[in-house]
Amino acid sequence: ADEAVDERTLGSMLLAHDSGIKLLPAPEAFEEGELVTPRIVDLVWSPLQNMAPYIVIDAGNHFSEAVIPVLERSDAILLVLAPDLASVNSAYQALKIFGELGIEKEKIFLVLNNIFAESTLLPERIAQGLHHSLFAELPYDSLNFVRAINQGKPYLMIAPKSKGSVEFVKMAYNLTSQKSTEST
Repeated sequence: ADEAVDERTLGSMLLAHDSGIKLLPAPEAFEEGELVTPRIVDLVWSPLQNMAPYIVIDAGNHFSEAVIPVLERSDAILLVLAPDLASVNSAYQALKIFGELGIEKEKIFLVLNNIFAESTLLPERIAQGLHHSLFAELPYDSLNFVRAINQGKPYLMIAPKSKGSVEFVKMAYNLTSQKSTEST
């Protein structure tokens, strides 16, 4: 039961970006997504951990059979939400499900993504309503985010000196420094 995918095979599936980031892409067709099962997660988890010091997984916006083992194995879960009632309600529901799955509250980091130029929902009120502190707050910067998406480049490469990039770097530093102090 200690099966795993060979690192060389897995490495051949990774796409390398000029930034140094390597990406294991999602299935191309929607129907192929069903092929990603908990068994596949089991097979690739150890080799991925051996290949990179940090693994970032975009687990989407819903719970599936394959997402749950990823969440359970994760050192940190970034729960990204926008400052609107629908997003806050979704975050509330997600936090509830995390609790039901037995995922420790300390592993969950709320990230407020300001997708509007202005919002009537204040960050303090959102944190208070969710009974969970905000880990990071990304400033509104639709122009550079859209440029990054359209050019297929990381946001930090598009706008390296922006407030958003500063927040991303702080968030990464805080996550990685926390992990390195836990492992010592």
